[in-house]
Amino acid sequence: LWKKSGAWFFRALPTRSTLPSNVKPSSSAISSVTTKSDSISIDDDYSSSEERQSNNSQFNRRPSPSIAPPNDHYTTANSYPQNYDNTHSMIEKDRDESIDSFKTDEPSLKDFSIDEYIPKSQIRSSSQPPIASSSSSSPSPIPSLISNATSSPTTNTRPLTSLPLNASSSTEDCGLGILDFDIVWREALNILTVTLIRARSLRAADLNGLSDPYVKLHIVPGVAKATKLRSHTIRRTLNPDFDETLVYHGISSEDIKTKWLKFTVLDEDSVGADLLGEYRLKLSKVKPELKEIFSVYLQNKTELPLDEDKNERGKILISLLYSKMTSNFHVRILRGIQLLPMDFGQTSDPYCKLLLYPSTDTNSKWSFKTTVKKHTLQPDFNEEFVFPHIQLQELISKTLQIAVYDKDMGKKDDYIGGFELGQSSSGDELRHWLLMVKSPEKWIEMWHKLKPDQYNSS
Repeated sequence: LWKKSGAWFFRALPTRSTLPSNVKPSSSAISSVTTKSDSISIDDDYSSSEERQSNNSQFNRRPSPSIAPPNDHYTTANSYPQNYDNTHSMIEKDRDESIDSFKTDEPSLKDFSIDEYIPKSQIRSSSQPPIASSSSSSPSPIPSLISNATSSPTTNTRPLTSLPLNASSSTEDCGLGILDFDIVWREALNILTVTLIRARSLRAADLNGLSDPYVKLHIVPGVAKATKLRSHTIRRTLNPDFDETLVYHGISSEDIKTKWLKFTVLDEDSVGADLLGEYRLKLSKVKPELKEIFSVYLQNKTELPLDEDKNERGKILISLLYSKMTSNFHVRILRGIQLLPMDFGQTSDPYCKLLLYPSTDTNSKWSFKTTVKKHTLQPDFNEEFVFPHIQLQELISKTLQIAVYDKDMGKKDDYIGGFELGQSSSGDELRHWLLMVKSPEKWIEMWHKLKPDQYNSS
């Protein structure tokens, strides 16, 4: 600071006491030397902080605008500090901070843990303790941590809350690594959302000592091809950060009670894939509207005979409306999920048939077909059909039949599954039909499970 202020220069100048007695300096020179010698102490290095503060304040003092400066020299000397107002109040602080700024930032040297990653998928409160990263050769799963933040409420849904859950207590470390994910089930929307966060300490499956990991999800029991969801592949790593969300639609409370969610971690190869580990989560542990984080040990592969269930044909989402103003019955076929693959290559070309019977009006059309969706087991139809000129009392006694087929060329189309809505139905089919009748001018939407039985409309 002493060098930068130029004190060394003014210290070298002759003072009034060293001038020869026969030399009489001019008044402006005396004023200049007096001002500079007063504002900068010769013993600056050894002066106290109080003296430096007083000197600096004197050096930065600005002349009053109502008093004209005595000469041009004072005007020039005092015009320079005008650009540095309040500088004297920060000199000591800046000198200390300039030294501290070169210190190593200790938090930046910490090992990366799930604490730095969790905010990507959820907001954690500041009151929660940090998660200790694993440092031993046999890492232990990280306890489940849940955020206290709630998502914005949607129509007919409760706000998303959180509940801590330790999912790692029932599994043992097999040396295959750890998988971190979070899961939430929206009961009102029948949506199950799974966010893959990361995996750690995976097994090396390639010759270079690394792997190309990815994750497959299946809902079991069910058709493996129909319920499969896949993450992207992370190349050349044993500690992948996935940060990917996979969504299952049409997950009902019955599915939550009876099914499992299977995680399979694989190493992608040019031909085939190597198993790195798997984990099974019982869906009954998942609470509605609660977002939970799991950190689990990967296990060896287990083959269960009930994993593959050919009776599972998939589900269809439809919406019904009856209009008293027009006497029309409206049906929307919205989408299908987890349809049974019927073609070679484990896929289908699905379409839907709609039939309202018994028919009494020969001039009206009582059957419709949707368009064919090529090579998919999760079709999005979004098509609306209208059965015109039908009174509500007549509609109550009728039955709506919906069947899903796989389109084939050169042979009969394959039947995938279907269901019927009407007074003679039961369960969700009867409930959906009665809600439509009791709520005219209102769309009633519901998922329906396809049944293997083929209905006869005659």
